[in-house]
Amino acid sequence: MRSLTLIIIIILILIIGLATAFLLIRNMSSQTTTPSSGSWSYPPNNIPNGVYMWSWDKEIFERVNVSGGNPYVPKEDGYYLYYFHNNQCPHCQSFEPKLISFLKDPQNTRDIKDKIKIILVVCNWFTIDCADSTAKATYAWYNVMSSPTFLLIEVKNGVVVKNIDISSLYVSLVDQGKIPQGEFDPRYVFLLVKSNIS
Repeated sequence: MRSLTLIIIIILILIIGLATAFLLIRNMSSQTTTPSSGSWSYPPNNIPNGVYMWSWDKEIFERVNVSGGNPYVPKEDGYYLYYFHNNQCPHCQSFEPKLISFLKDPQNTRDIKDKIKIILVVCNWFTIDCADSTAKATYAWYNVMSSPTFLLIEVKNGVVVKNIDISSLYVSLVDQGKIPQGEFDPRYVFLLVKSNIS
């Protein structure tokens, strides 16, 4: 009887220890850090949670600082393409490196780089698992329920006047047979963006 009790206690201690180790490792992997200056070398399944803006000069995403855990809602007039990325989303993991390559190629971006700002919003899994309060609030503000999601926002006089779901337009064109099926392709995403910028 004592040996059975001892075995049960040992098993419980092992289970608690493993659960604690799992939670610690998971928490450490989702800590938010700032990208080192001049490089963007995160694997697409481990981008630090946060909100970033593409720097056309440095060719990297740079963190946007928003205080108080508020959503990132731009006040400066212009167009903004939001890309909502979940680290646990296979489609996001496939798309992110393609997006970086696309943005770094001047032939792809010469006619849009002065017209649009690219915003990357990263959580591990929507608002359920997000280590950055601004990213989490931005997901909630724009009611993002699928990923990847692309929203084209236009701001005039400090107010959002246009909010177009580019990802829905993309899927609709795929369904109509107007663009190829498969993973999201930055070329087609940006064609849709260009067609909606005045």
